[in-house]
Amino acid sequence: MNQYFLYQRISRYKEGSATSDQSQAILKIYQENQRLKEGLDKKNVQKDGLAESKTNRGEAQKILELEKDNLSKVTGEKAVSGPGVKVIISHWLVKTQIIDIVNALRGSSAEAISINGKRIFTDSSLSIFADQKTYEFLAIGDRNILFDALNKPGGVFDSIVNGQAEIMNEIILPKLEN
Repeated sequence: MNQYFLYQRISRYKEGSATSDQSQAILKIYQENQRLKEGLDKKNVQKDGLAESKTNRGEAQKILELEKDNLSKVTGEKAVSGPGVKVIISHWLVKTQIIDIVNALRGSSAEAISINGKRIFTDSSLSIFADQKTYEFLAIGDRNILFDALNKPGGVFDSIVNGQAEIMNEIILPKLEN
């Protein structure tokens, strides 16, 4: 509505029916209107930037939460699950045989490994597992690659008697015990 009256005043000025004082007043109003429009445009740009920033911050927060969750799984702070293989050995093993099996699994890109229900890492002591009567190794990763690596000719099962591997669709490994 205000713009309509402003344009009427400007038209009168153009037609010469407005006085010089009125012309100056209209010019000031017009300039003020332009300044306010520019200010409004700047505020709208700021508002859009803040909305985008909030969205980006929310997306970044989600990415960081996923990364934190993944790192918690990798470091053993959380249990992990996925497809893989289950290896059963029905006799005692010496430490070097345990190491051979673990290395065969790691070398076949196992993402996580447990022995007899205890999650292990690269710095885990394997001595606690020596001289047990049976062993259950669980490994999460590409189950076909893991299975083939264990059963290939010249593989770890050639040197360890009575070992069997089973492909599993879902394995759950516990978090690391302190």
